[in-house]
Amino acid sequence: MSAHRRGCPRRFDNSTDGFASYSDGKEHDQMAWLTGFPREKVDWFPTIDPEKCVKCGICMNCGQNVFAWTQEGARVVRPYSCVVGCQTCANLCLGNAISFPDIRTIRELYRREGIWAKVKKQLEESGKLKADPLP
Repeated sequence: MSAHRRGCPRRFDNSTDGFASYSDGKEHDQMAWLTGFPREKVDWFPTIDPEKCVKCGICMNCGQNVFAWTQEGARVVRPYSCVVGCQTCANLCLGNAISFPDIRTIRELYRREGIWAKVKKQLEESGKLKADPLP
C-alpha cells in the first residue's frame, strides 16, 4: 500500500538507516527519497496562507498527517512528515492557499549531496529496479 493512501500505518521516522517503524511494531523498508540524508535538513513542507484558505478540508486527506484541523482551518503541525517533492495538497487546495518552496532548491540539494545516486543504489539493492518480464 502506498504511504500516500489514507489509513497507511506508517509513522514518520527521521532515521537515515533505510528503515521506518510502523504501527505494527515491525521494521519496513522506507521509500528511498532521501537515502542517507536527514529529513530535518530538507526544507520541504507546505505553508498555508490563511487569507486564501476557504476551509475546504482537502488537505486533511494527507497520508502523512502533516496537517491538523483547528477552528481557524488547517494548520501544518508535522512539517517534516511531508514527503519530499509531494505537492498533492497544494494541487488540490480549493482556495490555492497551500504553497511549497521552489522545487529547484530540492533538485539542487539532490545534485549537491549526490542523493540521486544513493537512491538508485538503495533501490537496486532492494530489488525494486529489477524489470519484471513482459506478459
